[in-house]
Amino acid sequence: MSETIVAVLITGVISIITTLLTASINRSKMASELDKRLTVSDTKTSDEISHIKEEIREMKADIKEHNGYAKMFAQTSAVYEEKFRTIDHRLDEVEHKAS
Repeated sequence: MSETIVAVLITGVISIITTLLTASINRSKMASELDKRLTVSDTKTSDEISHIKEEIREMKADIKEHNGYAKMFAQTSAVYEEKFRTIDHRLDEVEHKAS
C-alpha cells in the first residue's frame, strides 16, 4: 500500500474514534444536565403545588368566614324584618286610631 492510503486510513480511524468519544462525552453531559434540570423542575413544581394548596386552604377559610357572616346576616335580617312588621302594624294602629 502506498503511504498516502495508509495516512488516509489512519486519519479516518482517528477521526472516527474522536467523533465517537466526543459523542459519548456529550451524551453524558446532556444526560447529567437533563437530570439536573428535571430535579430543579420537580422542586419548582412541588413548590408551586404547595403554594397552590396553601392558597386553597386560605380560600376555604375565607369562604367559611364569609358563610358565617352570611348566616349571621340572614338571622339578623329575619329579626329586623319581624321588628319592621311590628312597627308597621303599630303605625297602622296609630293611624287608624287617629282617623
